[in-house]
Amino acid sequence: MTERALLLRVTLVVAAGTVPLPAPRSLAAQDTTAGQRVYVKWCAGCHGDAGAGDGPAAAYMRPNLFVNTPDILHAYLQYGGPAAFKIRAVLAAMATPTWGVYSGYELFEHVAVRPGSEEYLDSEKYQYRPRDWAAAEQEGRSLAPHLTRLNDIRRRHPALQWLRNLRFHQVDNDGIMAFSKRRRLPDGREDTVIVVINIDPHAVREATVALDMPALGFDWPDHFSVYDELSGATYLWGQYNYVRLDPYWEPAHILTVRRSV
Repeated sequence: MTERALLLRVTLVVAAGTVPLPAPRSLAAQDTTAGQRVYVKWCAGCHGDAGAGDGPAAAYMRPNLFVNTPDILHAYLQYGGPAAFKIRAVLAAMATPTWGVYSGYELFEHVAVRPGSEEYLDSEKYQYRPRDWAAAEQEGRSLAPHLTRLNDIRRRHPALQWLRNLRFHQVDNDGIMAFSKRRRLPDGREDTVIVVINIDPHAVREATVALDMPALGFDWPDHFSVYDELSGATYLWGQYNYVRLDPYWEPAHILTVRRSV
């Protein structure tokens, strides 16, 4: 495999993020050696030699996660339905301090100019695109209320406004992702948010989430109360937690850690 092909594979994984990828084939020794060479050349500058995010460029590089752009209408959005739009919005809004939405995302615009293309049909690059935002929201055809709620959660939680406090947790279903952000506030309190999200827009997924308890500021046997910012439900969580996420209802838990019990 050429260096360019390896770099393209890495880029697709990073850029697609929520797109299920084919199972990788068995890697030969020369593949891993070539992959290491590509990583050192193109990735270590930001991610560091060990992938800890401490490369020299990390001091000034800041990701801005856009859910879409005029030229990035991924197949995930073209064929994933409204759930795909909600999933990408939660991932972008909760994972990084800055995120972006290109006009029309709120209305679930998903038609490409041609099969296999990621460019929008009737792109605003070539024409004026007036939209009736108010009517769409009144008729329940708008994602705007959901985006407003995500931004409100971000404003109320300082932990979500920082970059290098992102921690991932183990899940026994590859269709579900779990991560957390934790920040100590000036008054000594801790703000901790746990996000568990079904990245499959087509199916209900169930899993057990295994939390890294020390990363959350707890001992391994501790239990604590969490409040779901999206549903309003309250749960008692510990190291191992069962989740069932229906993308047609609500694909994610955004959980505020409230207190130890």
